Amino acid sequence: MNILLETIRTVTASRQRLFNRRSRLSSKVYGLLSTTALLLVVTGCAALSDRVEVPEEALQEAAVAIERTVVGGEASVVLKDQPEFKARSPEIMLAMMGRQARIGIVTEFKRQGYVGENARALLKYVKNAACQKDSTLHARVANVILSENADRWRIYEELARLNGLSGSGRKSIQAAFHRARIELARPGDMIQLNTGASWTKKAGEESADE
Repeated sequence: MNILLETIRTVTASRQRLFNRRSRLSSKVYGLLSTTALLLVVTGCAALSDRVEVPEEALQEAAVAIERTVVGGEASVVLKDQPEFKARSPEIMLAMMGRQARIGIVTEFKRQGYVGENARALLKYVKNAACQKDSTLHARVANVILSENADRWRIYEELARLNGLSGSGRKSIQAAFHRARIELARPGDMIQLNTGASWTKKAGEESADE
């Protein structure tokens, strides 16, 4: 009988020790999971807090000011920083000067229907008979497009850098400049209202093939 009681006590003690170990292990696992969950929440909140909101109104004002300055000359519009959006830097001013230097030929090529404003806020070749027949003219148009778009990209990239924008923020910059150029386009200029849309002339004149 004593042996039986001792055996029962031993088994009971062993089970109790096993239960205690499992309880401690469960507590550690629970603590680890809780800490991991907390880190995920904190990281997620930090990521959300680091996301920069694009000040759409200030961005649009900057885009219009830059485009009016390029079209009308250095003294036509005063480009300035705003509290919520920075728009001035030496890089931007140099790119604007480059665009001002070629605005005459860009305007003439637009009048001739050689180039147009696409939905990505870039200058783009428009298929036309004159350039197809004259390889020298075609090369000249291509060179102007390349130089103009290089300066435009410098402005977009610098605005993004100054204001800590990336991804959708960069797309917002291009969208703002696209709207500005559609607004400032002259009647008859070739424009693309949306990505993938056909070329159309400003003021609702007939469409042209891409």
